[in-house]
Amino acid sequence: MINQYYGLKLQELCRAKEIKTIDIIKNTGVPKTSLTRFFNGEGYLTLDQLDTVLEYIHVELSEYDYYLNAFKHGFYEMCFGKIEQAAMANDSQALQEIQEQCDAAGEHFLALCAKSHFTQLTEKDIFELSDFIFGIEIFSFYELVILSDTIRYFSPAMIKSVVQDLKHHHKILANRSRYRRIICQIACRGATACVQQESQKEALECLTLAENYCHEKDSYSRLIYRFAKGYYDIYYGQGGERREGLETMRKVIAIFDWEGSKNLARRYQKFYDKYITNHEFPLWLSDLLKKGSN
Repeated sequence: MINQYYGLKLQELCRAKEIKTIDIIKNTGVPKTSLTRFFNGEGYLTLDQLDTVLEYIHVELSEYDYYLNAFKHGFYEMCFGKIEQAAMANDSQALQEIQEQCDAAGEHFLALCAKSHFTQLTEKDIFELSDFIFGIEIFSFYELVILSDTIRYFSPAMIKSVVQDLKHHHKILANRSRYRRIICQIACRGATACVQQESQKEALECLTLAENYCHEKDSYSRLIYRFAKGYYDIYYGQGGERREGLETMRKVIAIFDWEGSKNLARRYQKFYDKYITNHEFPLWLSDLLKKGSN
């Protein structure tokens, strides 16, 4: 099913700037048929084509994203911030209240994000999320954050499909810090979910994507990649890599704390406590990890 909204909004931006369709075609090389079908809601542009058009009309991808979401980024970011804060505090009551508020506001997928932190999502919830995510041709920041918050519920096959789609758009999105960081986060969370579902190949594919989205000046992306890679190495590393993985996870938490990123330190400590400290590993692996902690 084609979402007519994407083309309609781009056409509105062009009209507001008094830019004619014929001029876009002449100066961007985007085929007339493709652009016309997109404006008419009959097809999609590729992300490369969309980026070329946006560059020509002097609109950033993030601005188009903002316009697509009806200037609600402030509202969305406020909701995501509240969800994250309540989740880190293990405040189920606050999460339930956020879920109810989002549902009342008609933001069902935001409501599912809140719900996912205080109770298990139902099969119906997961189906709705997957149907929503896999129906997207052009990811905006809104969809990426929802994906980041719920990807742990997806199967390895679904995670692999998402990763392949994001990998396809790497060249465009990797140069935009807002998108780069959230995609790196999606890939890292996808990797840990695949490890927990004993899917090594898919986990490694997620880590490869995360590594591609790391930036030398972005400590957050590099740290969460190291944390996810450490977790992967505990299960699939060779020899001393398992113990090194454990130590890497601890170091990342310590660095977040040292940098003053207390919320991030708490988030990753919570993961470490649940999936390392309080997790029942196979006896052989448990003994190996205990030796490494001495």
